Amino acid sequence: MSKTTVLRRGLGKATLVLGAGVLATAGFATPAGAAATSVSDTGGGCAAGSEQNGFRYDVCVSTGSGRVYSDTYLKSTGWQGSDCNVRITLTSNNGDVVSNNGTCSNTHLINLSAAKQSGRWYQSFIVVTVNGSVVNYSYSPVQYT
Repeated sequence: MSKTTVLRRGLGKATLVLGAGVLATAGFATPAGAAATSVSDTGGGCAAGSEQNGFRYDVCVSTGSGRVYSDTYLKSTGWQGSDCNVRITLTSNNGDVVSNNGTCSNTHLINLSAAKQSGRWYQSFIVVTVNGSVVNYSYSPVQYT
């Protein structure tokens, strides 16, 4: 089992544990100033991920109809090896996590959502693995509710 720690812009760190096709996340910290954020929605939107090993994804988070939504757009694809997978995860500062898997050929990964709770922040991120090795990770801006 291998373990990779990914530093995330001002939000602490995510520890990715890879083994037997399982990805686990932990170690999320509440962003500075989150408690002072108004109850109305702020932030969110899409972030253009950096190209890593030929892969580039735009990762998005938004709210509507009492839910928080996550989706991802494939912009470029690198070498896919014999086993290429994308895992998209929607997380919040209360530890709730919703995940879904896709293949590296999916151009638009959608259908992740969670009930929106006031006073929380949400963020979406993806991890791309080729033959069991992480080759790309990207994340959305933070959505405050």
